[in-house]
Amino acid sequence: MGRVQIVIRPLDNAGAHSNGSDTELDSDSIESALLVSDINLVHGTAELFADGKRIARLIKRGTGHAPFWELG
Repeated sequence: MGRVQIVIRPLDNAGAHSNGSDTELDSDSIESALLVSDINLVHGTAELFADGKRIARLIKRGTGHAPFWELG
């Protein structure tokens, strides 16, 4: 698989997506995309795209030292 595009959408304190705060990044692999998403997102969603198609939607949940990802 070639490059993977990442769209990171953080959630605000009320649990809604923050307007205009999406971040779009590129990655060399799915593994790198997951790592970049984990580092750059506290709460919210990360969508991964390859060749213009969404391949995954991940939702970061949990708090503090026990965050986890949910597939959406």
